[in-house]
Amino acid sequence: MPGEGSDNTDHLIVLVSLTDESGYVKGNPYRELGLSADTPLSEVAGIILDSFGFDSGRPFGFFSIIHGDYSSSPWQVDSFSPEIASHPISVIRDLPQSQILFVYDFEEQWRFLVKYIGKMDPPQNNPSPVILSSEGMAPDQYGPAAWDNPEKPDPDLSSGHNRERFYYQKRLFEEWD
Repeated sequence: MPGEGSDNTDHLIVLVSLTDESGYVKGNPYRELGLSADTPLSEVAGIILDSFGFDSGRPFGFFSIIHGDYSSSPWQVDSFSPEIASHPISVIRDLPQSQILFVYDFEEQWRFLVKYIGKMDPPQNNPSPVILSSEGMAPDQYGPAAWDNPEKPDPDLSSGHNRERFYYQKRLFEEWD
């Protein structure tokens, strides 16, 4: 199981890139973050959102499948799971390619690729977390693609992938209410 046997006393560098369904990150905004290895994923979600200037308050999850349909990930934890507070960011080191997908707001599908880069010395004067580097401006969370856009078309449920993702999201929203 990811996270078992990890040394959580160190600090990690993770690269967080805004991505799309295909996992494309080139040219997209990114943040390089320094985090204590024992930071729970529930807190990591807030740190990522803050670093991109996003508001919180919508459901989210972390998934081991980073391309396409993440709902069938062999490893996943979401904001509805009580164990999200017990999974530290250090689990990323135990997953394939040392990366996970963070999905925020299952309706809008804000996707962030979170990749483990390496270890770092604990910050001396700044408590963890810390933004080590930043590139690009994040898109407006409530812009034209926002969830409350009345012109946004209904999901196309003709493909199996979209249908499965839609019903996965619907189940999560029903649990959220």
